[in-house]
Amino acid sequence: GGALSNLYDRIFRGYVVDYFSVQWKGLKKVVFNLGDMFIFLGAMMIAGAQVVRSFKGE
Repeated sequence: GGALSNLYDRIFRGYVVDYFSVQWKGLKKVVFNLGDMFIFLGAMMIAGAQVVRSFKGE
């Protein structure tokens, strides 16, 4: 997911946007790396699938 995000940026923007800064209500700046977020979410999906499998007894 992170690699695809970087590829998208290279194709459509010409450069990679590594960090996003968000301002919303009481939060002034939330800074996160989109590629790292996708890697984290993918790892959590794999871990979640393993937990579900262990409860099913597979």
